[in-house]
Amino acid sequence: MKKEVIINVDNITKRINKTNLLDGFTFKVIDGEILGLLGPNGSGKTTLIRTILGLMSIDQGTISIYDKSIKNNFEEIISKVGAIVEKPCLYEHLSGNANLKIFADFYTEIDNEYIESLIDIFELRNDLNKRVSKYSLGMKQRLALIISLINKPKILILDEPTNGLDPVGIVNLRRFLITLNQTYKTTIIISSHILSEIEVICDRAIVINKGKLIKIFDIKDLSMDEKYYKISTKSSDEASKIVNLLEQSNINIIEKIDMDILISIDEEKASEIISEIYLNGLTIVSASFCNKSLEDDYFDLIGGVC
Repeated sequence: MKKEVIINVDNITKRINKTNLLDGFTFKVIDGEILGLLGPNGSGKTTLIRTILGLMSIDQGTISIYDKSIKNNFEEIISKVGAIVEKPCLYEHLSGNANLKIFADFYTEIDNEYIESLIDIFELRNDLNKRVSKYSLGMKQRLALIISLINKPKILILDEPTNGLDPVGIVNLRRFLITLNQTYKTTIIISSHILSEIEVICDRAIVINKGKLIKIFDIKDLSMDEKYYKISTKSSDEASKIVNLLEQSNINIIEKIDMDILISIDEEKASEIISEIYLNGLTIVSASFCNKSLEDDYFDLIGGVC
């Protein structure tokens, strides 16, 4: 059965001072999926989120949610969306309880039992009477997450939601988002610099760099299942000499990264190649089979570590 497209971003461009913050973005978000946004700092992730939410105008293209323009139907659409953009926006002079009440009053129908369950899930029960100014960054992030979920949104958009959370908090958030997605079929867009989190939680990911959409891919189709043979050497010069030898032997070289060489080869042939390297007076530090990960793909796409 064909899945419904609920967010359609069509050829959008955002310029500031003649600089394209977003340059011709086109993609669709499928109902019920978890979509990851990956990219280095300044790549355009937050700008993209702001435009989807109607918080920032665009210079070209269209954005529609549930087949309606976010620009022309902002209030109707945003009532179905929960979001955290950049750092949490809270009334820090008030208590956590007061913040929850203020945001809950924006909606006509609120499930109080559901909100109580969120308080327990994010472990804020004992701190709700404290002023938010006394909260740690992680506590503020957890309170903001509860607020973003108050209206049981059909779409949840989170910009770096793990900022300020300790390792236990990150794992709990991941489990909660997966449960939210599976139980309520909530569509989630999550921006993160933690590649392993995107790999574990998301169905698809978009790689963004310098305001451009570099690639969209299914996590399950990643080359993480692609096995390669990694030869590590003691110097870049030694690696170059080994590359020349491998080329003469018609070995498929995936890439050379400084002192490391990645090749595509079966196990039987690998032992022959290592013997040939030593017979030619060359040395290696180590050699082993590895699986390519999301991190490998990501750095390949953005052109190295940023």
